[in-house]
Amino acid sequence: MSDWSRDASRRFVDQRKAKETQDAKVLHDQEMLKLKSPQLWDQLAEEFSRKCAEFNAQPEVGHVLSFDRTEANTLTVSRTDTHAKLTATLLPLYSVTIKGIKDPGQFKIDLIAGTSEVGFFHDKFGLMSPDEISTAALDMLLSS
Repeated sequence: MSDWSRDASRRFVDQRKAKETQDAKVLHDQEMLKLKSPQLWDQLAEEFSRKCAEFNAQPEVGHVLSFDRTEANTLTVSRTDTHAKLTATLLPLYSVTIKGIKDPGQFKIDLIAGTSEVGFFHDKFGLMSPDEISTAALDMLLSS
């Protein structure tokens, strides 16, 4: 055996192993997104629902915010006094849009670097929690 064949075969095997490892990681990441994205969406919906109930329970507020999640992938929060509303939708390919407020949001659901956990990522603000997203969106709705 020549030095060339030994070296070439070693590089070939190393490259093949690296590709197999990368392919396995991609499959794992896709599976985590598929499994955990609906859970993250549910957390976001729960935050909106909880915040609406808490706001409405404040003295002198009354029932101003109406939360509706009759569709699995869509939630709506409406103001009963002005009829303004925001709609958040879980889209295929792991993203959420929020419309109906002055600064609509687009959030990609992706893995948090170095973990198997998923999070919401905004182009401008980076990683955001369901609490941060719902707070910002409701603040915008209430100021409209």
